[in-house]
Amino acid sequence: MKYHLKHEWLHLSIDQTFDQHTIQDVLDHFCCAKKTRYLYFQNHEILLNHHLAHPSDVLHQKDILSIKAYAYEQPDFIAQDIPFKVIYEDDFLLIVDKPAHLLVHPDQKQGLDTLCNGIAYYYQQHHIQKKSVIFIV
Repeated sequence: MKYHLKHEWLHLSIDQTFDQHTIQDVLDHFCCAKKTRYLYFQNHEILLNHHLAHPSDVLHQKDILSIKAYAYEQPDFIAQDIPFKVIYEDDFLLIVDKPAHLLVHPDQKQGLDTLCNGIAYYYQQHHIQKKSVIFIV
């Protein structure tokens, strides 16, 4: 299945893998949490071929399933240049190697000297405006 990102939307081109499956099947396949699925449909954040979609809609090859997957937000934490190693990064995932002495997050949003501050700085420097899943190694 091919995909592309446009602004806040993830657009999936349906291929034979999900032909004749429901939208619910696709979301289950990608381990989408029940609450997240509910909110997607409740907030009209899933479209099938540019129309509002329902979990039971059946997909066909060449359909476009669009999911409002990203909300552009300002980082919650103060950006601070904290050294850490990026092991892997793509459109959805950031994997970092956390130095042993570094705390993961501050006690308060205004706190400093943590990995969260470093990641906020990293996002700021690379003009990343979306949330990614972050794994810490």
